[in-house]
Amino acid sequence: MTFAKQPIRRPAICLWLKAYCVIMLLLLGVVVAAALVMIFAPHILMADDPTYRRNPAGAAALSACFGVVFAVIFAAPMPPLLAFLFWPRGPRAWYVGLAAIIAGFFTTVGWIATFPLLLYWVRPPVKAYYGVQTASPQKD
Repeated sequence: MTFAKQPIRRPAICLWLKAYCVIMLLLLGVVVAAALVMIFAPHILMADDPTYRRNPAGAAALSACFGVVFAVIFAAPMPPLLAFLFWPRGPRAWYVGLAAIIAGFFTTVGWIATFPLLLYWVRPPVKAYYGVQTASPQKD
């Protein structure tokens, strides 16, 4: 007698990770947009600043330097977050999801969600859903 293979139900963590990716992309996008304003239009942010009025070129240069640093730091975690949203299910998708979770460790904004996501993401049912082989104990 053969039994039909039951389809594996999608774990709820998959939906939570997608929501996390969307929220993190929105938050990081706002910070990157603000950094671009710091680079290309510092007068918008510093119009009332007395330092800007005394030395506009120096204040604009300093704003641009900080803007570049913020843009690089906050744009770096965006690729794995965006990739997970569109990656098809498979073993590589599990690793892309893991990279998206790890990307949250580099921003303090995502820490509160990153730890629970990581704890649930490495569980065997999630790995089985994505087809990732888990190490089985060897019998001697």
